[in-house]
Amino acid sequence: MKNTDSEAKVASEKDDARSDAEILAQAEQYLKEDRLNDALLEFRKVKDTSLFTAMHNEGVRKGIYIEEVYKKLESPASEGWTKQGESHGHRDFITYYKVESGGKLWCRIESVIEASLYVPLLAVLNETDLYETWFPKWSFPHLGIQQSKKIKQAGRVEQLVQLTVDLPFPLNKREIMFWGFADDDSASERRVGAKLLNVDESFEYHDIPAADKGVTRMDFVADFLFRQCPEDHPALAKSKQEYPEGEKKILVTFVLFCDPKIGWVPHFFQNFCTRIAIGTVWKMLLGIAEDVREGKRKEHADLIMSKREELYDWVEERAEAITGVQKTLSKNDLSLQS
Repeated sequence: MKNTDSEAKVASEKDDARSDAEILAQAEQYLKEDRLNDALLEFRKVKDTSLFTAMHNEGVRKGIYIEEVYKKLESPASEGWTKQGESHGHRDFITYYKVESGGKLWCRIESVIEASLYVPLLAVLNETDLYETWFPKWSFPHLGIQQSKKIKQAGRVEQLVQLTVDLPFPLNKREIMFWGFADDDSASERRVGAKLLNVDESFEYHDIPAADKGVTRMDFVADFLFRQCPEDHPALAKSKQEYPEGEKKILVTFVLFCDPKIGWVPHFFQNFCTRIAIGTVWKMLLGIAEDVREGKRKEHADLIMSKREELYDWVEERAEAITGVQKTLSKNDLSLQS
């Protein structure tokens, strides 16, 4: 269902007989389960908002962010995006972009994966301390992640992360300090969403130091949506991929906004980012996920095993809910089997 259906659901429950205390108790339970969208629907039923605590307000804030993720990423890519190209070699995905003044870049990727790649892909995205071990680096133009550091882990799927990024001379290093969290909407809508956004010293939930001297802090937003892939999705129209027989497909929609805080961006660098870097990073990401699935990335495998009970079993259950099929992982997958 679309966002309008969620709004209709709220409207139909205006006469909810529960007390505000009962509604808040249900919302709090949803927050514990990382069901941010469901929690937001509950919070909107509360009549006396003076009852909201700091935890409730944080839940509302996250819920609104996630609601926007679903609304924007479920909208077709034809609305305001320029198609950069599509890939149909080893993987099927389509890349889109927008460029605004001052080098502000938007990109969008619609990528089809088999369900058994979902957990490994989430592991590569989630294990932020390992980004610098696989993220591509270019010598010309000079570009890449110099350092990735998890500042804080809060609960199962919430992180505060610091990335240091190298840019071509004479530009200073850039820093991205981002807050990331995810929503499990697989039971209600068979979808999962995630939000990453930059934060600064005004961030309410953790102390953020000022950027080091000579380092510029960038604006950054990244949204993810995971849902069952329709068989008529455009990324499959020219597919050469032989997907595993009987295995469901998941559509990954990714939207990135980046403002490097540059007054003027050389045209060659803009073209490099839109035509080469974005697609290369995505192919690398999917390739690393395949390696994780096949047990070729020991650091990732060790982290997955250490977090299996608290996180990755739960992630696998989300894939099953999205696709409606159990046992999404390959029987030969030693890295992800307990």
